[in-house]
Amino acid sequence: MQEFYQIQDGVLIRYMGREEETVVPAGIHTVGEGAFKGCVSLKKVVLPSGLQCIMGDAFKGCRRLEEVVIPDGVTYIGRYAFHRCHALKRVILPRSVEELGECAFLYCDNMREAWIPGVKRLGMEALANGISLEKLVISRDLDKSCICDVFTGCGQVREIGYADGETFCIPNVVDVVAGDFRVPPLIEMVVRDILERMMELDGRMLVRFRVNIKQVEVPEGIEVLAKSSFYDMRGIVDIRLPKSLQKIESRAFRNCIGLERVVLGGNAIQIDGDAFRNCTSLKAVRTCDGTEYTFEGLNDIYRADAAKVLVSADEVPEPVRMIHRQVFGNFRFTIVCISRHPRKASAPISRRLSGRITLSMVSMPAKASSAIAVTPSGITTLDSAPRYCNSIVPLNRKLPNT
Repeated sequence: MQEFYQIQDGVLIRYMGREEETVVPAGIHTVGEGAFKGCVSLKKVVLPSGLQCIMGDAFKGCRRLEEVVIPDGVTYIGRYAFHRCHALKRVILPRSVEELGECAFLYCDNMREAWIPGVKRLGMEALANGISLEKLVISRDLDKSCICDVFTGCGQVREIGYADGETFCIPNVVDVVAGDFRVPPLIEMVVRDILERMMELDGRMLVRFRVNIKQVEVPEGIEVLAKSSFYDMRGIVDIRLPKSLQKIESRAFRNCIGLERVVLGGNAIQIDGDAFRNCTSLKAVRTCDGTEYTFEGLNDIYRADAAKVLVSADEVPEPVRMIHRQVFGNFRFTIVCISRHPRKASAPISRRLSGRITLSMVSMPAKASSAIAVTPSGITTLDSAPRYCNSIVPLNRKLPNT
């Protein structure tokens, strides 16, 4: 095992092994910058006694790392040291660790517990986007001035305690921010940092979401998504809505053109008519019972059971039906008729567009003769002045020979 380590003057420069578990040899005082960076096979690391510092990028990108044993005596963990260690489920730091550099545990999105009982100074985003974090243990001596964009996005936290054992179990972070659940000032600062850098709240209404990230989990306790609250957030791909949500107001997700999937926490949600306008990539909605519905073509909704099943509108929960109607109500179609028998051509168009499409233009070749402009039966709304070859003529009227 010794041959896997490049060590110089007590500094571990580089680990070159491909093992799943490793015990770092004694005699080092520093894990050097990027020493384990990108070691994707690594699942467990035991660091030696006598260690003092873990430098920046030390374990960055070790995406399968599940456990790291950090000995007492370590005082500093550098910037991005455990960035994107996605498999890390629990971090227990010894009381000797007094400082975490910026982004030290950024995007450790499966971490459920973080014990930082001796930490007094925190860099920005040190634990940000820990979307699975449920339990946090901090020091009473934590410097309040450094609590700024440190815990952003850790919206699932339910338990925050001090190193001496006093613990506060909170129903949800929104209750604290809304003033319905009282906690000590330091813990309230932590909770506010979780939410307020990410979203603007007015009581239990989410007024404006501020971060353009791929995955969003709206915290439990939010009851209303206000008008335009996620407007033009084009980077959002997947959003999870809480059980507490009661209403999605007008234009809430307008122009979220990257949004592909919505997970509903409950089915009793009032959705305004244009809440999902221009969400042109949206193709899946999951309901609170775990059923996933996918949208294909213009009309079809499938239920993803053991096998994919085409379902009728009556079988689909109202929120899913409403979202589907809005998504496919975004499109306006140009029907191009080149046949002398447009009634035959209109049949497949009618079946595919039935019930939801606005026809804004009928375009016919300039040389067409004796053709009849026919409105397919599936067209439910017709613009007041549809255009035919740049000339406005009534429907179902014989076009002039040219």
